[in-house]
Amino acid sequence: MRRALLAGSAMAICLGALALLMTSCPKRSGDPERSRKVEVYRVEITDRTPPAHRVSVTQDKLEAFFKKRLEKSGQVYVTSLKKHGAYRVAVEVGMRPDGSGGLAALVVARARPHRSDALTLQSSTLTHLRKPPVGKPTEADRRKHLLDALARVADDLAFQARLARAKPKEIIEALSATTDKARLGAAIEITAVRGVKEAGPALIKLLHHAQEEIADRAIGALVSIRERRAVKPLTRLASFKDTRRLAKVIDAIGTIGGKEARQYLEFVAVGHPDADIKNLAREALVRMKRPATVTKK
Repeated sequence: MRRALLAGSAMAICLGALALLMTSCPKRSGDPERSRKVEVYRVEITDRTPPAHRVSVTQDKLEAFFKKRLEKSGQVYVTSLKKHGAYRVAVEVGMRPDGSGGLAALVVARARPHRSDALTLQSSTLTHLRKPPVGKPTEADRRKHLLDALARVADDLAFQARLARAKPKEIIEALSATTDKARLGAAIEITAVRGVKEAGPALIKLLHHAQEEIADRAIGALVSIRERRAVKPLTRLASFKDTRRLAKVIDAIGTIGGKEARQYLEFVAVGHPDADIKNLAREALVRMKRPATVTKK
């Protein structure tokens, strides 16, 4: 279950291992700024739009636009050389009628590193171009809509790259200030994989986020960094009647461990009216007694 929480949606994104680039990219005395950026050595765009709805922009121009947008962020350096640690970005785009007279544009990008021990970045967006009051969307409308969608995905990848190389203070600020759901989810994932323990309080606040998906990701991140200060807030996250939510809490608390976690699980294992919840609590207690003592502080 813990892995499922960290996986998130299709967009769940394995982002934090990008931090490995901090040690793999050599500094260049002539360009100190470049040494702090993520390197991309190739961008390839595949247009899956049916011919009838395709905009009159060549693949080369779309790729040039995407590269320029990445570099504009100040977080990415685009190079033509395939280097250790550099990323190859594959982008798929598609525009189709949305059934209401308008068009839907889907853009999916995956940045794969030229190394087996680093993880893939990915971002996607689905946007709609409404039908105008008179006639159909023009060629200029469709072109702008597609480029806006590409820009959004490029900006998201750059955002992920920045946080993957950021200091703990910047990570905490992103967790506290980011309002966009996709980017906040990415910030949580990066925090988890990088093991930013200083972000514990910020993650605890996200347990009460209005969107349950974000709260669940926060639970997963707290488990990942073994934040024992989260045990009490987690016990208050679900009522005894909310068995679906309570199951997640039990799994998380059992993995985090500690005296407070054990006391709570013992109480649930005896006092909860639902037999399945009792069993989950007992299983979590058994799990806590295994060589998990190695992680005890």
